[in-house]
Order: sequence, then structure tokens, then C-alpha cells
Amino acid sequence: MAVGVVHDFNSVLTGVLASLEGAKSGIERVRAGAIADAERSAWKARELTAELMAVAVDRPEKREPLDLVELVRRSMKFALRGGCVRCVERFGDNIRPVEGSRNQIGRVIHNLALNARQAMPKGGTVRVEIVNAALRKSVGRGLSRGDYVRITLTDEGPGIRPESLGRIFEPFFTTKEGGSGLGLAVAAAIVKAHGGAITAGSGSGATFSVYLPARPPALKPAP
Repeated sequence: MAVGVVHDFNSVLTGVLASLEGAKSGIERVRAGAIADAERSAWKARELTAELMAVAVDRPEKREPLDLVELVRRSMKFALRGGCVRCVERFGDNIRPVEGSRNQIGRVIHNLALNARQAMPKGGTVRVEIVNAALRKSVGRGLSRGDYVRITLTDEGPGIRPESLGRIFEPFFTTKEGGSGLGLAVAAAIVKAHGGAITAGSGSGATFSVYLPARPPALKPAP
């Protein structure tokens, strides 16, 4: 990861320095273009820093009971705003709360929604579902038996190639031009730190399911 970070930041800083050199030009058209390029590079550096901060999930951060319906709706709206991708919701009844960091779980949903948006550059629909899920036996990706809340996002993009499916959660692995390869890695790290896991599948589009441990039901006071 350290090598990947150094490589990405070197690329960004090289772009900034080259743009600043262009900004010294006395030609107004060249100067304006160079300043715009420098600004884009600076924003990319800021996004990379935000992802790296999010992956440091061992840092103490306030955890609280979360209403996933409200949090997912807000995160999806923010990630999809200004684009041509619409969101269709399907939420189960009596969704149980989970214990977690609002900022970190919000970033997980944001990253998955952004991934779906990028998979459909010409527009489409992303479907999000939230249901209570009781696992009666251990399954893949470290999910042990227990009660979870499952958040599933499905897009209408080209799907994930079989040779890439096993690597999509690796830091800096990306199949997208200009992608940092951190979005899914950060999401997986955050969910793992919360005692859950992310699974991925591919059919007519890509499907990601996030499993978060449900909070135990509140004990009723003794009569």
C-alpha cells in the first residue's frame, strides 16, 4: 500500500508542478488551462487523502446506533447527485439498528454508489435493498453465523470480469482509467472493522452486499 500511495502522490504532484510551470506562461489561454489542470490534480490529491484517512479504521471514532435506512438514503443521494443514474429503493420492515461510525459507514455506501455510477456512464438504475439477514452457518469472507443487516447495491453496468472478481477489494487494484483503486478496498476495510463483510457478484451488472452485525434486541425491564 505504501508503494501505491507514493506512486499516486508522485503522479499527482508531477501534474501540479507541470501545470504551475504552464501557469507562468504569458499566453492567457495556456495559463487558464494550466490553472484548471492544477486544480483538478489538487482535488484528486484531496480525494486520495480522504480515502487513506478512511482506511485507517483502527483510529478511535465514535460509534453509535445507526438507522441504516436514513444513512443509506442520504449517502446514495449525495453520491448520485448531478448525474443520470437513478436509485430504486427496496427496504424491509423493522430494519434492526447496527452499531458503528456514521461517517465510516456512510463512506462505504458512498463508495459503492459511486462505483455503480461510474459503471453506467450513460445512465441507468442502481437498486439498493436493506433487509434483516439471519445467517445460521458461516459463509465466505469471514462471515460467521449471527444476525446481520444486509445492504445490497445492484447496477446495470457491464458487470465484473471473472478474472477481476477475486481482486476488486485489493488496495490500488482498478480496471478503470484514472481510478485510484482505493474505493472498494476502503469499504471492505471499514466493514471488516465493524465485524461484517462485503461480498461481490456479477451477472447482468455488478452486485455488492454489505453485512453489518445487528444490535441485540433491547432487554425488557423485569416486572
